Amino acid sequence: MVLEPRFVRGFTLTGDWYSIDIGKAIQSIGPQTILNSCYRDPVSKYCELVHRDATGRIASIDNDYLNIGGQRAAGIDVGARYDLSSLAGDLAASVDLSWLQRMDFELSDGKVLHAKGVYSGSTALFSALQATGRLSWRFRGASAGVAGRLVGSYKMCDDGDCSTPNALSREVPAYATWDLFLGYTLKSVRGTSSVLLGVNNVLNQAPPLLYDSTSNNSNPSTYDFVGRYAYLKLSHAL
Repeated sequence: MVLEPRFVRGFTLTGDWYSIDIGKAIQSIGPQTILNSCYRDPVSKYCELVHRDATGRIASIDNDYLNIGGQRAAGIDVGARYDLSSLAGDLAASVDLSWLQRMDFELSDGKVLHAKGVYSGSTALFSALQATGRLSWRFRGASAGVAGRLVGSYKMCDDGDCSTPNALSREVPAYATWDLFLGYTLKSVRGTSSVLLGVNNVLNQAPPLLYDSTSNNSNPSTYDFVGRYAYLKLSHAL
């Protein structure tokens, strides 16, 4: 769906609803899911993937790509854009929201992992709500703006298995970062020169602690591990 009302010039609203059902999906199950399936729900074919050394410690886990039962996902993506030109400059604003209705993984033994709003360490992080926003202004050669990103809250459970009744769990709070930038562009007979100064993660927001994460006690694909940093970019085009 795309709406561009004539009575609000420069405004665009888009909406997408998706529902995806994949059978016999090819993907890895994940080491935590293999261990849970073997020791909490004794299934011999998952226990065969766990190998121990002479002392009884786990030496390796076969986490190969398999034709698992399937994957089902559904959700809604909404985006809004607004561009306004005036004597004081050009203003552009945008907001994108993603709401996850369902994210289920069906294992080959028929067990279904409900991953919406849950982090297990063995699958990606699927918070129910994620959002990005941007506001920018341009006047002649000057420009400035702010950008934000939000990852909604979600739940993580003991041993990464939220399907177990009465499992110990904790709520991971929502995470937001803000970026600022200033720029100026100068045109001359020798070309176009630009300078851009920015600060990312202005509030120095640290990623939340995820106890069962396999990488640096958090999730590097979702959160900013660098923290606050500034940059200066100079460019010239003939």
